[in-house]
Amino acid sequence: MENNENNTQKRPKNRAVYSFRKNYPGSTGGSDYSIGESRKLQNRARRNRALFVLVLIIIFCVSFVATSAAIKLSKRKITEQSNTVEQFSKAPDTLGDMKALYFSSEIFASEQSLEKAIGKLKDEHADTVVIEFKSPEGDLCYESALPAAKNAYASKNAYGFVREYIQQLKDENFRVIALISCFEDNKAATVISDAAVRNERLELWTDSVTQRAWLNPYSELSRDYVLDIIREINDYGVDGYLLAGVTFPVSDNSGTAVYPGESALTDRNAVIKQFISDAISVAGEREVIVCVSFDAAFGSDINGVGGNILDSRARYFCPDLRAASQTSDVLFGDTLYSGGNFADYKFVKTYYDELSEQQTDNIFVLFCDNAEYSENALKDVNCRTFILQ
Repeated sequence: MENNENNTQKRPKNRAVYSFRKNYPGSTGGSDYSIGESRKLQNRARRNRALFVLVLIIIFCVSFVATSAAIKLSKRKITEQSNTVEQFSKAPDTLGDMKALYFSSEIFASEQSLEKAIGKLKDEHADTVVIEFKSPEGDLCYESALPAAKNAYASKNAYGFVREYIQQLKDENFRVIALISCFEDNKAATVISDAAVRNERLELWTDSVTQRAWLNPYSELSRDYVLDIIREINDYGVDGYLLAGVTFPVSDNSGTAVYPGESALTDRNAVIKQFISDAISVAGEREVIVCVSFDAAFGSDINGVGGNILDSRARYFCPDLRAASQTSDVLFGDTLYSGGNFADYKFVKTYYDELSEQQTDNIFVLFCDNAEYSENALKDVNCRTFILQ
């Protein structure tokens, strides 16, 4: 009986009650753990695995959020869903004092044209030359490889020694700035149909004064076309850019203009600021000066740029005070100015005095007619950065 009782006590329970085969009593699995210890280890392992999975999930979520944020920040397209412009610090001030003379692209027509221009620059003690590389008509002074430029015959009147003549100017220690008409471009707007400003019948819109068509600033095709031109001109060794036509068209009939892509959710001001930022990025270390209407320099150009662009990424702004650029009468100070009397000493001096009172870290480069009154006024107000035409 004792033997039967002992045998009964030693008889193992059914194997199904043990989770691990190696812990089955009498197993040859080699485990030294008791049944209770095995279950504790099992529970601990389960907790560790759950904790590990939880950590992985958290890491994945954090990585996903960070990646999504980076992607959003890298996108620069203006969409109807977002009018937010990336916030950038101002471009560094590397321009210094500048007395520039403006020349049309005909400076590249011949060696004689170039020598004549160099002589004038020296006679007037200028240190910088501003040359029209892209005209409001859409003509380029160099041979472009861009398909859109080829389709528009933009390089039809291009010159052959642009690169060499720029180097000659630099050898004479002149800084070379390329003037580009950005969105005022009759040729490209005619050819890149999806990029043009339209009228109410969705036909090609033209300015009633100049009879030119315009590229639509809302159009990605428009913006990319201009930015690609800047990329091409970079290779010609220029030192900077004067960007004109960075605006929506302002004319007697601009109220009839239709901009595909515009809606209640879009913002003209954001579009213009984003383009300026992109242009500065493409230009690299070269200075970028944004030509503006004389009232935009005070942050009040609602129709053209949708408000204030002085808080954009640009450091340099160039108010256009040339008499030929003024298309309407303006009351400034106590004087009513029109096309004829924009060109006088009082206007230039009063304007710069008002401009200098602004609390801003921007630098203003005045664009004036090359006349004695301009020189005298600029000297009297101690303006040290200007362009004369």
